[in-house]
Amino acid sequence: MEVLTEKQIQKIVDVIVKGYHPDKVILFGSYAKGTQNKWSDLDFMVIKKTKQRYLKRPLAVMDLFDPYPHAMDFFIYTPEEFENSKTTMGSLARIANEEGRLMYGN
Repeated sequence: MEVLTEKQIQKIVDVIVKGYHPDKVILFGSYAKGTQNKWSDLDFMVIKKTKQRYLKRPLAVMDLFDPYPHAMDFFIYTPEEFENSKTTMGSLARIANEEGRLMYGN
């Protein structure tokens, strides 16, 4: 796999925003820290008000991509779940909140 450019990452974020209509999209992990390499995947924390069950949520985002442009992981939290988890030691929400880059939303 190749290392993605900012422009390529933003195109992926644009697809998520256009097709899933989230409140926020946060990039976290190696790409957010600038330590990515050719084996790195993209890690996205997507915040959206939804009543869908937690494990089913990523499917709606994954279905937006055919074919997949890169290895990606999507973690979909409601605003309440994100707020409740972002201070919990070791949680993905905390990592995304502290180390992530806001790619969409405020």
